[in-house]
Amino acid sequence: MQYFNFSRLIRKYSRQFTCELKAEGTYDDLGERVTPESSVISMTGAILSVRDSKLRQSDGEYTEKDKVLYMLTPIDNAMLGA
Repeated sequence: MQYFNFSRLIRKYSRQFTCELKAEGTYDDLGERVTPESSVISMTGAILSVRDSKLRQSDGEYTEKDKVLYMLTPIDNAMLGA
């Protein structure tokens, strides 16, 4: 059985976007919070609106402003909280 190859569609609709990675803060020896600088990286992916059928079935979890990101490369663990 052959499955549909979505990589062609993802490549067709992919655009470059910037992603801001916020690092977790730490505390210095005096107990003062040290806020690290966030880094901005450029990535490629297809950002699409949430389908109408998913909006109706979501019980309010999604709105018309929500988007879905499809990428061919995995997101690093550093980005899981982004």
